[in-house]
Amino acid sequence: MNYYFDTSSLVKIYHREQGSESVLEIYRSGEAIFISELGRIEFLSTIHRKYRESEIDTDTLDALMQRFEDDIENRYEVLGFSSLIPDEAMNLIRHFARGTSLRALDSLQLAFFTTYCEQDDIFVCSDRRLAGIAGLEGISVLIP
Repeated sequence: MNYYFDTSSLVKIYHREQGSESVLEIYRSGEAIFISELGRIEFLSTIHRKYRESEIDTDTLDALMQRFEDDIENRYEVLGFSSLIPDEAMNLIRHFARGTSLRALDSLQLAFFTTYCEQDDIFVCSDRRLAGIAGLEGISVLIP
């Protein structure tokens, strides 16, 4: 079994908040963890926002960025953008956006999962709205 972490759950590995223990357990287990190139970008944006909002200081920001880059090299399987991702994201929006609030970046996260992951893989997502949409798609979801 593999895990795909969207950004809302990925951040919990590096910044203690509700749900951190659940994701840290997976992180420490050695099970395969997939993240997307989009997740890399969103992660950096999120920790910089935490810095601007004084949730973390400069030293912590620098340490988190270094630790994350180390994990990119040694811990995660990073799923790259391909021409399939935007098409799949648009298909997901066409299918779900009339009845749900599927945002553009969330559709890309789901598109990475549906394009690269297997049926028994687990989508780890702390965003309940996105997790609900993933469930409608028949994806196994873990909400930390």
